[in-house]
Amino acid sequence: QRFIATVPAGFGTDLELLVNIDGQFNDPAGTTSLPYFFSYNAPLVLGANKVPTSGGRLIVQGRDLGPINVPGAVTSVKVRLWSNNLNPGQILECLNPVVTVANTEVECDLPEGSGASLDVQVTTGGQASNFETVFSFEAPVIENVRPVRAQVGQTVTVSGRNFGNNERDLQFRFNGVVVNSNFFNITVNHTELQFVVPMGTGAAIPLAMRLPVFVDSGLVTQDNIPVIPAPNNSITFNYAKPVVFRVTPAGTQGGTVTVVGDNFGPLGGAFLDGVRIGSVLCTTPVVTVANTQLECALQAGARPAL
Repeated sequence: QRFIATVPAGFGTDLELLVNIDGQFNDPAGTTSLPYFFSYNAPLVLGANKVPTSGGRLIVQGRDLGPINVPGAVTSVKVRLWSNNLNPGQILECLNPVVTVANTEVECDLPEGSGASLDVQVTTGGQASNFETVFSFEAPVIENVRPVRAQVGQTVTVSGRNFGNNERDLQFRFNGVVVNSNFFNITVNHTELQFVVPMGTGAAIPLAMRLPVFVDSGLVTQDNIPVIPAPNNSITFNYAKPVVFRVTPAGTQGGTVTVVGDNFGPLGGAFLDGVRIGSVLCTTPVVTVANTQLECALQAGARPAL
């Protein structure tokens, strides 16, 4: 024979099933009949919100996550930071998990971390869900650069959010070139870094970040999200303008002119757009002492006002 009953909200596995018919129960000891056991469905993770790299409130959506206001319904929420064949991945335990919407939503306090396309697992009533790839930390955002103009060797501060807390995990790019981690450091976790201005010239130089960077980890990384800077802020960098201290004189026969100053750029002529002495163009300019001295050719007969 068969009957149909409505299962109450709950959680767990191997729950003994007792049937009461007119005051008579099936024998739980199994002396006259075999015991029967019932299990609720295991939880299923379907989605999650993004959280800053500094950590925050994680909201996980799914099915069969457990009833609301029942202590111990959800016992664990885990985020796996990365995984590959050689490394099973670091696990972040999300603290204080609680069901906030019956069966479909769990919230908890996630510690700091970084990465995208990460795996989430929920354990309810002793049953663990599969790890599902549904979660990403927020991507880096550059909000301001100060000073906006600086010389080679000076220190510049970049502020924003979601920078992480470890230079080894962060790739910082200056004008598209990866900066060696020895030349920048995170001075305030997640919100500020400083770098030393490398040799170069130019204006409106883009800065970029990629987080996290783990070699052969299989981890999905995130580039910074471009934003429109707030008033009086800048998200690009400018080298200090060239300054001339002195110029060697040249006779009417022309010849090589030496210009001494600052902020001329690296050796060679690749970064020089042009040199004029007064109104006269000085040709084939080349930096002969990095950043501080250049030479160019003045044509015969030229009489510039120095």
